[in-house]
Amino acid sequence: MTAEAKPLVEAFNLKAFPQRGLSAWMGDGVCLVQTGMGAQRAAARIESLLSVQVGIDAFINVGVAGGDRELGDVIIASSLLDQVSQRRWYPHLPASSVIDATNHCEVVTVTEPCRDYRNDCVYDMEAASVAKVATQHTDLSRIHAVKVISDNPSHSVEDFCVKNVTPWMLNTLPTVEALIECLSTNKHRHEVVDFRANVQSLTDHITSVCHHSVTQSHQLRRLLERYLATHGHLPHIEQMGRLDSSQQLLQKLENELTSLSVIY
Repeated sequence: MTAEAKPLVEAFNLKAFPQRGLSAWMGDGVCLVQTGMGAQRAAARIESLLSVQVGIDAFINVGVAGGDRELGDVIIASSLLDQVSQRRWYPHLPASSVIDATNHCEVVTVTEPCRDYRNDCVYDMEAASVAKVATQHTDLSRIHAVKVISDNPSHSVEDFCVKNVTPWMLNTLPTVEALIECLSTNKHRHEVVDFRANVQSLTDHITSVCHHSVTQSHQLRRLLERYLATHGHLPHIEQMGRLDSSQQLLQKLENELTSLSVIY
């Protein structure tokens, strides 16, 4: 909504982006696009922006949401769920030294305003759609959603008043500013590039030694990504045993990852 965009435009001193049919603003390393309400509209607006503005490699979806929390409370999404498709994304939250990540939960994107409030999630109408488009251009360490509570069991969506949006959105600024700072650092960019390059390099090496079908090559890359995420490093070639059977290799990695106990 315009009421959601205005506080961000003013806070970051953004200037209108001269593109017909697109409500967008530009500033120092920051671009803001007003998506409008609903998943389809949000996806279309972001695609339109990306078609005319190159170099965007990080995304923060900011806006209001409903949940069993106090009005004006700010949360950052630890996961994003599309209620229709049941597809889920898991943003990689920055360290607690960067933002206050204690107030996080799942954001469920719905097609209609939800009145069945729960305390383990909040509801919006765009975040999952934004993630779906954004993951085609970058990875989940560079995609976030920040939501401020605009309706709850005591103040339902029928009581929603646009005049309250500006002070609520101002509450999101510290978190948004911290995320922008984190995403803008060169060190973080290099870590993302190295992650992809290292996984692809090992995948290429293995498939050059042991034949994999196209489908098996994709499976191998995904398993290596999971291995890196859970272990903090890629497996050494010596750990992988004989490289003469693609199916056995994939099964070995799958078994090791399944048996691993992950502690958050």
